[in-house]
Amino acid sequence: RPGIPLYWSTYGGFSLLNPVDIVAMHAVIEKLRPVYTVVDALMEVVPGADENSTELMGPALRTLLAWTREFDLGSDLIHHHNKRGGYRGTSAIKGVVDQMVNISKEHGQALIRAESEKNRDGEDIRLSATLEVVDLPHRMARLVDAGTPARTGPHLTPCQAWIKDYIESSSRATIAEIQAAGAERYSARTI
Repeated sequence: RPGIPLYWSTYGGFSLLNPVDIVAMHAVIEKLRPVYTVVDALMEVVPGADENSTELMGPALRTLLAWTREFDLGSDLIHHHNKRGGYRGTSAIKGVVDQMVNISKEHGQALIRAESEKNRDGEDIRLSATLEVVDLPHRMARLVDAGTPARTGPHLTPCQAWIKDYIESSSRATIAEIQAAGAERYSARTI
């Protein structure tokens, strides 16, 4: 849509295992300054790598993590299940991410489930929904709640609750002051 700065790149041989590609992608991120990225899927950006190898996957994952920190960049990394329904590959994958959500759907069923497998700084996610295709000017899909328990009252993560308490006791605090005060508990990015 005009006016919305949306960029994408389809897989064209970019590899987080190739230093030349890493430098080139860093330059693109630096130029465009995105606020959010989606890598779909992990194995597309580490072509031919043994996903069970910490020696290969670790540096690639740390490169992605470094970019999120350097550019204050929100990011989702999509990685597919193994045949048993768990995440595949080295434990370095789970170790480097702040949150890992297992999204599943039974073959032939409309119900989609999402459940936290790891959540470093927040409350675990557990929800279910159905995917419904609707005909509007453009064919679209939307998620429809499928019985996820409703929450009553405000829902705050532990970090949000701490920030709320801090602001209530220091109403004129700046973001930098809040980050400094919470540095022992939470990362500046989380705050």
